[in-house]
Amino acid sequence: LVVEAFDHGYPTRRDTADLFINIHDDNPSAPEFDQFRYDVTKVAPIPAGSVLVTLHADDPDPGLEGQIVYRFAPTDDSRAADRLSKFSINPKTGQLSTKVRLTSEDRTPLQFIVEAVDQSPTFPRKTETVVRINILSDSVEQISFLPLPKRVYVSSSKSPGSVVLKVSATQTISPPIFSAIESDSLGYFEMIGDELRVKSKLSDGNVNVTLRVDAGSAFAEHVLNVIIIADRDKYPVFPNLTYDVKGDLYASKEFVDLYRDKPTVFTVVRARNADYPHYYSDVGVALSVSNDDQGFSFPIKLYRLLLRENSPAGTILNTTVTVGNRAAYDDVKYGLIPANLFSIDDDGVIRALQPIDAEKLSRDSRGIIQMIVFAHSGKDEANATIQIKIEDVNEFAPKFDRLLYEFNAPENIEPGQTIGTVHAFDEDISEGNRLTYRITEGDERSMFVIMNNGSIFKSDAGRLDYETTKSFNLTVTAADRGGNSAETKVLVHVEDINDNEPKFVEPLMWNVSEGREHVGEKFVISVTDADADQNGEVVFSLIQGNQNNSFNLKSLPHNKAELSVINELDREKTPRYTLTIEARDHGTPALFSIATVVVNVIDENDSPPFFIQDEYEQNVPLDLPVGFPLLTVRAEDDDLKSKLSYSINLDPTGMFAVDNNTGAISFAVGVDKRKSGLYEIAVDVSDGIHSSTVIASIEIYESNNTAATHNNSQSVTHASLNDAPIPTNDTYEFFVNEGFVGAIGEVQFTDADNDEITLSIEPKSYRSLFAIDPKSGKLSVKKALNYSMEYERYTFLVLATDTGVPPLTAFANVIVTLIDTNDHAPVFNQNDYSVILPSDAVIPYPVPLRIIVRDGDHGENAKIRYSLKGKDAHCFAIDSERGSLTFNCDLANSAPKTNYTFKVVATDRNGEGKSTEAEVVVLIAYPTVASPSSTEDLSHVDKASTVSSLESPVTSEIQPSVDNRVTEEENLDSTLSSVLKPTQSLTTPNDIDSRTVKQSSSGIIPLPTPSSSKQSSNHAPTFPYPLYKSLMPEGRYGSGTVLSMKPAGIRAEDVDEVRHDSSFPRIEEHIHYAFNSLNYF
Repeated sequence: LVVEAFDHGYPTRRDTADLFINIHDDNPSAPEFDQFRYDVTKVAPIPAGSVLVTLHADDPDPGLEGQIVYRFAPTDDSRAADRLSKFSINPKTGQLSTKVRLTSEDRTPLQFIVEAVDQSPTFPRKTETVVRINILSDSVEQISFLPLPKRVYVSSSKSPGSVVLKVSATQTISPPIFSAIESDSLGYFEMIGDELRVKSKLSDGNVNVTLRVDAGSAFAEHVLNVIIIADRDKYPVFPNLTYDVKGDLYASKEFVDLYRDKPTVFTVVRARNADYPHYYSDVGVALSVSNDDQGFSFPIKLYRLLLRENSPAGTILNTTVTVGNRAAYDDVKYGLIPANLFSIDDDGVIRALQPIDAEKLSRDSRGIIQMIVFAHSGKDEANATIQIKIEDVNEFAPKFDRLLYEFNAPENIEPGQTIGTVHAFDEDISEGNRLTYRITEGDERSMFVIMNNGSIFKSDAGRLDYETTKSFNLTVTAADRGGNSAETKVLVHVEDINDNEPKFVEPLMWNVSEGREHVGEKFVISVTDADADQNGEVVFSLIQGNQNNSFNLKSLPHNKAELSVINELDREKTPRYTLTIEARDHGTPALFSIATVVVNVIDENDSPPFFIQDEYEQNVPLDLPVGFPLLTVRAEDDDLKSKLSYSINLDPTGMFAVDNNTGAISFAVGVDKRKSGLYEIAVDVSDGIHSSTVIASIEIYESNNTAATHNNSQSVTHASLNDAPIPTNDTYEFFVNEGFVGAIGEVQFTDADNDEITLSIEPKSYRSLFAIDPKSGKLSVKKALNYSMEYERYTFLVLATDTGVPPLTAFANVIVTLIDTNDHAPVFNQNDYSVILPSDAVIPYPVPLRIIVRDGDHGENAKIRYSLKGKDAHCFAIDSERGSLTFNCDLANSAPKTNYTFKVVATDRNGEGKSTEAEVVVLIAYPTVASPSSTEDLSHVDKASTVSSLESPVTSEIQPSVDNRVTEEENLDSTLSSVLKPTQSLTTPNDIDSRTVKQSSSGIIPLPTPSSSKQSSNHAPTFPYPLYKSLMPEGRYGSGTVLSMKPAGIRAEDVDEVRHDSSFPRIEEHIHYAFNSLNYF
């Protein structure tokens, strides 16, 4: 810019200058002190290092522009510099301290200027304040007038307003207040400040005026006799009633040295009439000695005075403004610029010319009126700055811009984020925007904070939750410093975000009957989602456990789903289904939950009983007693709680009977009605609805005893003296540990005739298992017996035949019960298990995994107890009896982990027997947002792919939803290439010869698996196991043979797989299986 300056002379003269303005960072605000003027009063002595006051200024600008440094304003006045040398100020805290010891001898008040400067590197801004320090004597608070005359003479011609006397008092902590009372209440005089002035027209006479000074609780009085005279010939009268030292009054060196820079000394000069000595007049003279090195100047460059708003015209300000050492100068005149509001007289007294309304001043002035005071005496001139702060009277209450404010806040708002700003204004100039805001109602949980500028922030107390509180109705109050206030309403609407995953409504157990007639039965699943709109709308997916495609899941309105039976269920094949259901909302990003629905298949009597053997055969002697078990047929029924009943279906001879409950076949008639030979009888078993039949072949033979008895029946009479043997016990019962071989006891008979007795075992089929000494009766087990529920007890006869005539036979029942020993370890139904859990699983989370363990033992030996071991076992708990797993590690507050590996240990004999382990891999599915991909984004076979091998003979079905395409390398031999057939089988197209296979460790053919495409932006599918094995003999397999690809019930998982329902366009992403080296498969 070009700035031109010109005068108004003739001819006009001009000059120009270039003005360059550099634009830097904005520094909109200057610092502002808390107080317009700091007044400090201390009692002497004040030790060095004492803290007098701490100044404070604010600057709302951020960064360096808001950082404040405090300093003394620079001065070229040596007297001011000398005063400043006694103090120090902390540039960071504004703490003002003494550097030297101060006493009451130090001239007071001490006044200086302090600046607050911000640290803007380009455009620093500053502000100033005045500090006044009064040092009082340490004596008891007292006050007294400095020397005053007892009588003064005043001409009756003195005009109202004329000064009669100026008074002074000793210094005190409290400011002195002067007053005057006339004895006769004539109203001639009044006290204005420290001056006694004429108030009205004077008349000759004698008036006593009591002068009083008050300072706090201290006061002093002086009685002044004022003589008002009209005869000026007899009484000498001074032109002035108060004089400063000048001209004709001389001071000695001793006086100057003694009183230099000390408080003013008062003396009285008396004038007498030379002709009439008893006529005299007194005048007070104030003497002060000071350095005059600054010449004609004001001792202070900045005066800060206070005046209450709307004070009446003529109000005197409490500080006089005069040049330094004014007694040394004649006829000093003062003036103000501008002079429209205040005046100053020759004594430096400033008066208000009119009442001043602070609200009519400019807002930028902050209620401060700034003027220049100037003084001149002859050719000497001086000036200083006067700032008068109009002390605002609190006349107005604050007002808000609006009666209602409405703001929106997302429920995931972080502490410290702004919600909105309210604004109120106060017409009082000292208040304006300097109001205090408070939230007075509607925030009982202290969720919000309001700042001094009206900005409302989220506090660090709790979080907003749309699901519990959709809005807050706040009352905000703005108050000024005088206590006036105003209110407004603030309505904060909480905006819903997708922060609640769907929650399944219990129970999730369905009991459904088996059979075709129950196809179509339905089970309704419900979830709740506390979010609103699409954030709370849920779609369901059946993601695991539907191996036989027995169920269908359909999403319904209102966050429900219908699970229905679409294929016939068979409890005998699958008694229970564990279905994993996913509920996913439509938020961004989507949140989901996974739950397990247990489907118990209820048994229906739909299965016929069946015999455990296709045929039964037994050889028995003819003479066994009626009811003795010859043969036991045994049947089972896959239906639960079926009660089986046995009956004879066909027996032409009528010789046999069967026990309805046990299936034991016995003779129904006596020996005389039996005939030897081979008999076939049909035995039925029935469950009340269904029945089955089996043929039992029983060959009856005659024993020697039977034949002898028959041949001699004609010659031996019933009165024969031969007695039959008698068993010591009718029944012998022995308990034998399974697997034991050897003697187990004795079977004893007696014969009254002392005939020799021969023992044998019947039926003959038991003779392969047991042996008996024919003479001693020692019974032994011949071969190890295995305990089972079918063969836990053996029942047979021991026959005793004597040598009498006729030979007679007797029998004893023998029961051999096997005791189960713990000779079988538990067996898992799988070598290893895997399962998928959602990343947002809420602990404790039930793991949807069914672990089945069988034990060949029985009873106590077959009682299984479960436990865990392995590196990740600490994250899981297992029910020691049922084997159900629970996940206990908090995924939200731990490092991301995609899989956990541990082992389940099954121990029989109630935890004290044999143990078996199975490995469990738990995969964590983290939610992702998948996008539709072209076929070019699918995983493909790279020629350089890493080779891995298949290990362990496991089986799997490739999911029907998987697209069975395979990407092949173009340069592979077409005769060796392989395709996953539409029948979903992996085939071997060529012969496999162990001599042609490159030997690794044991003739394993490495089958490389495809790596993920480098062009794919999503996650690659992952197999739960890195290595699989399959064994097969060498041979010709050109026609193909099926090998296993994956463990049963496990499929490769892709976390990017997209779920869909009917309300969205169908987007599918399939996992493609392929090998990149297909020489043999």
